Amino acid sequence: MFVILLPMFLVDVLGQGAPYFCKLLCPVGTLEGGIPLVLLNKSMHSALG
Repeated sequence: MFVILLPMFLVDVLGQGAPYFCKLLCPVGTLEGGIPLVLLNKSMHSALG
């Protein structure tokens, strides 16, 4: 429902919808971007435990 309705009704001046589902609801971006970042950054790794 969010994948279809949000881009249809929330548009900018040019009539294009932002990828709200990917930015706000979908956890895949967080997992794909966050896990490698934590694994490669020693200060973040030690902060998580």
